[in-house]
Amino acid sequence: MTTTGARLDLSDLDAHWAVRTKGAPGDNYLLFDEYQGDHRTHRTHPATIEPVGLNSKGEFELYLHGERGRRFSLDVTTDFRQWTSLGTKRLDEGYWFFTDTTSPGRPAASYRAREWHPERGSALRTPHRPARTPSGSG
Repeated sequence: MTTTGARLDLSDLDAHWAVRTKGAPGDNYLLFDEYQGDHRTHRTHPATIEPVGLNSKGEFELYLHGERGRRFSLDVTTDFRQWTSLGTKRLDEGYWFFTDTTSPGRPAASYRAREWHPERGSALRTPHRPARTPSGSG
């Protein structure tokens, strides 16, 4: 692994265990040579969308997971060119259970979450894989 100019964090670590004696793995110690951890409180975790599926009315339901206290806008599209906001919510509990009442009759759609900053009057795109409704359903 190279470290020249690259930002490294714990996700860059891979543990590989070498068992010398079959059935006796040893003490399982992991050695870090001059490794420093850095935790900054201003870092945020990206929002994630967890598709639930269709309810009995054919409306698509999903969970939006994110950091508590952050406000998000939830958008929908059918063509990835034009996005429509379905609403905004502050995640007081760290999630938002959302029912898309506009989804019945729509063959497929994709959803995205953007962090919403009302004082700026805009939303910032948060990186994640858009959730898609099943093909041929609302």
